[in-house]
Amino acid sequence: MQVKKVVSPRVRAAVQRTEEQSEILLSLVQVGFVLFMGTLYFIAPKGHQGDVPIRPVPLVLLLYSPFVVARLWLALRRRLTPALLAGSVVVDIAMICALIWTFHLQYQQPAGFYLKSPTAMYLFIFIALRALRYDPRYVLFAGITASLGWIALTFYAVRTGSGVTRGFVEYMTGTQVLIGAQVDRVIALITLALVLALAVRRSAELLVRAAREQHARQDLSRYFSPAVAQRITQADGGIRPGQGDMRHGTVLMIDLRGFSALAAGMEPTGVMRLLAEFQARVVPLVLAAGGSIDKFMGDGILAHFGAAAESPTHAADALRAAETVRSDLLEWTAGLRLPDRSVLHFGMGIASGKLVFGAVGDETRLEFTVIGTPVNSAAKLEKLTKKAGAHLACEVAAYRLARSQGFQPRSTFRVARAVAVDGLREPLDVVFIVRDDATPRDSAPAAPGAQSS
Repeated sequence: MQVKKVVSPRVRAAVQRTEEQSEILLSLVQVGFVLFMGTLYFIAPKGHQGDVPIRPVPLVLLLYSPFVVARLWLALRRRLTPALLAGSVVVDIAMICALIWTFHLQYQQPAGFYLKSPTAMYLFIFIALRALRYDPRYVLFAGITASLGWIALTFYAVRTGSGVTRGFVEYMTGTQVLIGAQVDRVIALITLALVLALAVRRSAELLVRAAREQHARQDLSRYFSPAVAQRITQADGGIRPGQGDMRHGTVLMIDLRGFSALAAGMEPTGVMRLLAEFQARVVPLVLAAGGSIDKFMGDGILAHFGAAAESPTHAADALRAAETVRSDLLEWTAGLRLPDRSVLHFGMGIASGKLVFGAVGDETRLEFTVIGTPVNSAAKLEKLTKKAGAHLACEVAAYRLARSQGFQPRSTFRVARAVAVDGLREPLDVVFIVRDDATPRDSAPAAPGAQSS
């Protein structure tokens, strides 16, 4: 269709797949038509055949059947070219006209007899079938072909002696030809084709728009978490800066240790490839646990749970994600072959509480983000892991909330009371997952009441 010339290759491919499915459906309708007409012919009472040496109806269906089977085979294999589609229109209309023409032979009547055959209604059906392809050109071509076929049938009836009448009663009760009635039939065929072509054109535009929106949603999912992408696409009136919702959620901060120093001695391509590997491992695990990626901050990732969409298990989901990320990153970092035998470590911080989730920026560029004390606390706790020689530092309150939400730890958590956290006024009760290779100097800060969980 003409619309496809101005769309992207992805949208054009989506429209083409829809049209190919429509051609399969059209071919199945043709098969059904042959079966129906064949069954109807053999069970219906037959008219007197007289001296006619052949039975025209089964002959027409017999000649049409191989074409129908071949068309279905080509449609199933997506091999229908524009030339074949146009030829299919001609064959379909020719078959219907041939069936109509045979009526005066079968019933031994003048040719004008077949102009009142009910089989003529199938011309309208075969025009309408072309609307399945979302291409108005084939609808118009079918309408023009059917009109020419009907004009040819009318001309043949007049030339073979059926006679022309101006009386409607004589036309309806005899075999004479009423020219005005045949003009009406041609006008009806052309009008149907024009109306359907217009409807198909509008439907094609809607199909392209729907395909664009589908790909846009897929693209959004590449840049946003599913919950955020859904919020954008389903927002009434669009997203505006300054809009936000209060949520109870959990923030997870993940950061690579030693990456900046390592990157300083590497080629830019190697730096970005290493960073991409890190993100490609972490992001799917966070999303699988029900989290949303807020932003990438160099070698750090800020994620949140229960902010983009309310969740009764946000803390448990965050702890599960942290444990899964820890296991995966341990395997990944152990297998890295870095320059100068460098070693990458990582740290994670988790905090829960009230969060504001909304859009910031201006009308030209918006960004969804979370704001609140848990964001700051998670970032500070993540930095604490470096001093503590830990993989994870989590507020005790968040840990207890996770346990109440069904979290069952697979790792050994150590509790430290009243830990002084840089950047926070008040000390926090923290649970750690300490690194196995942590040195005494790097071990978790001593605190009264330290214990394992």
